[in-house]
Amino acid sequence: MEGQAVDLPLMVVQKEIRQSKTGSTFLQAIFRDASGSITAFMWDNFEPVASKLQPGQVVRIKGRTQKYRNSIQLVLHKIELMADEEVDQQAFMPSADANVNEMYADLMDMVSTVENSHILALLKAMLGNDEISKAFRNAPAAKTMHHSYIGGLLEHTLSLVKLCDHICMHYDHLNRDMLIAGACLHDIGKIRELSHDGWMDYSREGRLIGHITIGVQMIDQFSAEIEGFPMETKELLQHMILSHHGEYEYGSPRRPKTREALALHFLDNLDSHLNGFDQALKDQGSEVAYAKILERFIFDT
Repeated sequence: MEGQAVDLPLMVVQKEIRQSKTGSTFLQAIFRDASGSITAFMWDNFEPVASKLQPGQVVRIKGRTQKYRNSIQLVLHKIELMADEEVDQQAFMPSADANVNEMYADLMDMVSTVENSHILALLKAMLGNDEISKAFRNAPAAKTMHHSYIGGLLEHTLSLVKLCDHICMHYDHLNRDMLIAGACLHDIGKIRELSHDGWMDYSREGRLIGHITIGVQMIDQFSAEIEGFPMETKELLQHMILSHHGEYEYGSPRRPKTREALALHFLDNLDSHLNGFDQALKDQGSEVAYAKILERFIFDT
């Protein structure tokens, strides 16, 4: 609601000191809580506190709401720093609507339908690993683009597995076991690429190596522990991870060269982009929003 007084704690997402057309400077920042994010502006007396603001920090903001181009923004007159012991950072991070334990159980139910004994053993070894399963429940699928919330990686993976299951009913010459496995593991490297303990950001390993390479390494590690695991099966699964971004310009080391890799790429693209579409509308609280993943304004019909 426009003109509403605001006095509440929010988490800093990003900040920027900008210059107006008249030459004066102002603070522009994005804050968030578990329900979404909002852009805020502070025009006066922002310098002392602005230099101390860091992403992931929780502060108390005071100001009023205003409407601009169909979106609600904040105009602030005060930002108060809060001590770490005063806040629970996890409470300000968005999370999946569905229960993560139930989603994981659904994912493992889908895994149990895989008929190839080696692929089934690999999926159970990886997804049944305590460290991996715990991280999988908490990890986002991305920092900002899509499924960027706690449990987002699991939600995206389960959705993709279900899409792959459906498409195999239509294209019955696809290798279902291979496609289901590729969907389960395509982003598994993100459990190490993205940190999510109080703030979503890239880990050192994520910045230096990336989730695609991490995922390929994980398949290499776990398949080596399964007696008689076929080299060809391992290479086909690794190819699906290496090619799921589709094109070189989108960070894909390889382009899809099997039916299953091609199907995985397009279904992954569909699921991520539809979620990014919906997330933009939800975060901006408007029927018209800018979707970063699509690089365009979108409309809720």
